[in-house]
Amino acid sequence: MLLKPIVILLLLISTGSTANDNIQLSAFGTIGLVVSDSERLAYRRDVSYHQGVLADELDILNHSLFGVQLDASLTADLDFVGQVVLRDVAKSEFKQYLTLSFLRYSPTANWQIRIGRTAPDIFLHSASRDIGVAYTWAVPPNEVYSILPFRTVDGVDVSYSIPFNEGIIRTKFFTGQADTVVSSIAGPVSLDVKDIYGLIVNYSGVDWSFQAQHTQATIASESEGNQQLIDAVAQLPEFIWPGAAAFSQHLIAKGKTPKYSSISAQGYLGRYLLSAELSYISSSDSELIPTIVSGYASLAYMMGAHTFYGVYSFTDTDPYMFTEPGVQQQLIPELITGVTVLNSFYTSSQQTQSLGWRWDISANISSSLQWNHSHIDDMGGTLWLNNSGDFSTDTINIVMFSVSFTL
Repeated sequence: MLLKPIVILLLLISTGSTANDNIQLSAFGTIGLVVSDSERLAYRRDVSYHQGVLADELDILNHSLFGVQLDASLTADLDFVGQVVLRDVAKSEFKQYLTLSFLRYSPTANWQIRIGRTAPDIFLHSASRDIGVAYTWAVPPNEVYSILPFRTVDGVDVSYSIPFNEGIIRTKFFTGQADTVVSSIAGPVSLDVKDIYGLIVNYSGVDWSFQAQHTQATIASESEGNQQLIDAVAQLPEFIWPGAAAFSQHLIAKGKTPKYSSISAQGYLGRYLLSAELSYISSSDSELIPTIVSGYASLAYMMGAHTFYGVYSFTDTDPYMFTEPGVQQQLIPELITGVTVLNSFYTSSQQTQSLGWRWDISANISSSLQWNHSHIDDMGGTLWLNNSGDFSTDTINIVMFSVSFTL
């Protein structure tokens, strides 16, 4: 299944060997190790990934990757960017490895238009989240970065930048569609979204940045498992579940419009680096997507080639409770469990304290050692894989070590 991305990599490398000044080939990668002390909740990098890490396991697949990027200047104001990232994925398809593929047109110094596959610019580290040397931590905080599985958008974005005081104000509008995979105890399922619209305002200087954004999209697919559950509930007689047919409509994900808003900031104060993000997820037309507030604050201290840092991160959602009146739950326990699990998938609720050490071994090689101490609330383990059937509170320690490089 890796044949296509390997062929693409070979073509890119062969292109680079005969490249001129208009073509640049670069590479990056990370070797990441993860260990955990949990015997119930398995750590994973985000909700798309299907392999978790439990106690007494040493994982190398969650955060390890290798990427190649091609930058080609076609004319004075038009260039092409392509990027392929090899990593372990739940569904091995070429589109899962192709992370960037766009034409960029810059008619003036202020305007920029991109058409193709881009990284959705909704995080502080959207463009560099796969490049380990580009950020301080072993991995970006899971509470913010792991709950949205989408890494690419196929569409168009338009940016306008203008100097203002000591910095530059950049506004961007983007639209398009995307597809990805979401993994749960039932296995990986495809998730498609369409009619994505986003607006971003960024104000940045030499060593600081502030950003606010709002994005919304329409869910374009319904998983087979969800549809089976919807049909099973809809067909129940009134004496078992009064109003079951009407309730089943609340389980439909297709056609719903979740929204994602966030603010972020980062800046240097002498030897200190402060960074923070706060996000808000909601959907007024779907009970499957509850209101989710997530965020983190990070403080790092730089001492030569070494950086020591601490992070507090959280994600908070009200847990789902099945409270439908008049339902004979003892007659349909499996259906009640299915409805509860479905409505609880995005009820992410946990807090994590992290301590870490980054060592810049050279200009293009760094290592990071990080300890996470996470407290997961009842029914709040969205970010973890749980095959035990026990959704009660838990406290977990994770240790991550990574070596990242650029070429």
